[in-house]
Amino acid sequence: DSIGKVQQNTEFYWHYQRYTFVREYFERVPLFFPPLIIISHIILITLALRNKCCPKLCRNQVANVNNIPFSKRLTRIFKMIPINNSQNDKWDSFENAATFSYIRSILEKEKNKDALTSAHEKQKKTVITIGSDASKTTASEQQTPENLKKELVSVFKSVLTETRKGSEQNNSTIESRLDRMEGSLEWMMKAMERVKMNNPDQSRPTFDLPPVRNVT
Repeated sequence: DSIGKVQQNTEFYWHYQRYTFVREYFERVPLFFPPLIIISHIILITLALRNKCCPKLCRNQVANVNNIPFSKRLTRIFKMIPINNSQNDKWDSFENAATFSYIRSILEKEKNKDALTSAHEKQKKTVITIGSDASKTTASEQQTPENLKKELVSVFKSVLTETRKGSEQNNSTIESRLDRMEGSLEWMMKAMERVKMNNPDQSRPTFDLPPVRNVT
């Protein structure tokens, strides 16, 4: 089920990249490429000077019944109109998924910080516990030196074992997340390359999650 959700999110990202490229193409200024771009710049500067010198005259001039200024008509405005209501619902679900993914990434970063902080506090409490146990054992007058030595050795062994397990778990978690990030970046690069090539015969890139590493 989780793999299906990941694949669905990858589809959303792919559509978003495609939408970004199309929008960037349509929002370009007319005569965008040099040296013809100077013509559009001269027109825009002329309109700006006219608006500043004769604001009343420009306020009364509109391009059509929707009261669109003439200067706005020179630049194209990208606007996507859905064919039917179902297409609009798909766009809404895409926007919701993109927002949810962004929020989730922020929450995961905060969760990782909290996990590292809690591990550090746990090790600190363990060291404090060792100090208190050592002071209690040295203060006891009924125990022999050999018993004190054995107890201290056992306490230090348990602490070292627990610290080593915690370090291995943290290292495994970090390596697993790095592998996932590497896989995600590789998929995004393939998807962007496919969009730039604009080859419909090429299959869409698949997104495979790396196996989770278990620490025993």
